[in-house]
Amino acid sequence: AVIKDRPAAPGAFPPYSLREFLRSFWVSPKLHPDFAWNFAGRFLVFVGISCVTSYQVYFLEDRLGYSDSEVSGKVVLGT
Repeated sequence: AVIKDRPAAPGAFPPYSLREFLRSFWVSPKLHPDFAWNFAGRFLVFVGISCVTSYQVYFLEDRLGYSDSEVSGKVVLGT
């Protein structure tokens, strides 16, 4: 059985803007330093992974002489 929600009365909730939506994702690093360090660490790890993966393409093509079609398979196996 499905129970339908009662509709809210007009004006019961204030309008919700895009700015308020984006502000809801903000976490203060001063109030939550562990979260800030965790976020910074993960960000740097993923930046490092993307740099290595991007460099791997150029290394395989220029230094090892693989063609474009071969490189895609090698990058998948190398990461």
